[in-house]
Amino acid sequence: LIGYLRQFSRDGSLDRSFGPGGVVTTRRQSKSAGESLCWALARDTVTGEILMAGNDPPWTTKFGREFVGSWIRRYDANGRLDTTFGRDGIFWEWKYSTPARRGGTYPKLIKILPDRSLIVSSYYETRDSKSDHSTIFKVTPDGKLDTSFAGGGFDVHGFINAVELQSDG
Repeated sequence: LIGYLRQFSRDGSLDRSFGPGGVVTTRRQSKSAGESLCWALARDTVTGEILMAGNDPPWTTKFGREFVGSWIRRYDANGRLDTTFGRDGIFWEWKYSTPARRGGTYPKLIKILPDRSLIVSSYYETRDSKSDHSTIFKVTPDGKLDTSFAGGGFDVHGFINAVELQSDG
């Protein structure tokens, strides 16, 4: 189980019209055994859609390869998963992890652009902490990696603490 997404009314009471009875339950997507966590939330002020980003702990395939992954889910203003986004409502960013570089990936920032595409910054932590870095990537409005961004869809940087859109786009 990942967790719960709740919406509250102005008076602080649970908004029971949001999701089933006021609570949206999200579940882990990978086959990993540990906890999945939500690291970033964003709300589209025009459509009311909610974007929730988080990560699953490392998991190993039946062939012995370890992966770490982060995800973005898009919910409509009423708390229903938007199944037109990504694959059944979820966009995935996977990284292959080697024994020397095992760690985790944590989506930290989501910026919603005017065309409903997303700029996302994700922190990648290695267990040895020698090559920690941030990636920045763009997701199309329908939940796919925008490969026209940064020459392939993503770029690697030292550390990213904020994301803003320049006035010229």
